[in-house]
This record gives sequence, structure tokens and C-alpha cells, in this order.
Amino acid sequence: MIKKLLRDSWGLVRDKLNQVSFPIGSMRYIIGYAVLVAGCCLLYVVAWCIDWYTTGKPDMQELRQFLHEIASAPWIALLGFVARVFIDKDKDGIPDEFENSTPLENKTGK
Repeated sequence: MIKKLLRDSWGLVRDKLNQVSFPIGSMRYIIGYAVLVAGCCLLYVVAWCIDWYTTGKPDMQELRQFLHEIASAPWIALLGFVARVFIDKDKDGIPDEFENSTPLENKTGK
């Protein structure tokens, strides 16, 4: 029963991954970074659950600190940055946020 469920789930994931079109240009680095951050958060929660299973009691203080860190201002700023950068309406691989920005002007006025 469980083997069949896992086999079917893996088949569904494999089919979805085959349908994914990979981004071009700088979008691949932005998506890679977002996947890395999400993977690290998932790894932390899995490790916390394994620790709970092996010790027999949850370390609620550690989980509370992790959740506090995730909800802090730098993380919210990161999410806002990543959300803005994922917009690429013309599909050229360069986020619209970076296409519309102008280079820094010379401060001396020359």
C-alpha cells in the first residue's frame, strides 16, 4: 500500500519535473537561491522532527527561536525582494526589476 503510494507520488513528481521549463539568464540564479532558502528551512524542520523523535520530547524553545527568526524583518525583506524579482513579463531571462533600473549617475555631475 505504502510502496504503491510512494511509487505513484514519485511518478507524478517526475512527470511534473519533465514539464518544467528551465529559466534563462539571471532568473536561474534567483530561482536557485529561493530553492536553496526553502530547502534549508525544510531541512531545519526535518532535523527538528528527528530530534523530537529520538529524544522523545520536542525542543519547543529551539522551534520558537527558528519561527521568530523566519518572521523577522530581514526574512520579510528577502521574501519581498524575491517576489519582485520573479516578475519577468517579456520572458527574456532578465527580471523586469533589473531592466527598468538605471545605472548609478556620477555624483560629481560630470
